[in-house]
Amino acid sequence: MKAIDRGAYTIDIIDGGNDHDFHLSGPGVNKSTGPDLVFVGAQTWNVTLNGGFFRFFCDPHDIMVGDFSVKTPPVKAKPKKKSKPKAKKKKKKR
Repeated sequence: MKAIDRGAYTIDIIDGGNDHDFHLSGPGVNKSTGPDLVFVGAQTWNVTLNGGFFRFFCDPHDIMVGDFSVKTPPVKAKPKKKSKPKAKKKKKKR
């Protein structure tokens, strides 16, 4: 499985047969050139891929499938709050 960076992507699809489609599915994305399989030609999709696991496949042919993951940024630990130094009490001179 290949891992790619998060971000905006342009996907060019060229479909030369009316017995296939191209379907992309993952978090926040579910696009297809189908579902009626009559599309033949080219399409361009602009998609934003955030972190997660994605699959691309041909709906009528379950052996035509692939997948990839989109990297998620590392979770940053919250910085610890610095404690303020306690003020020292001044002793009164007698």
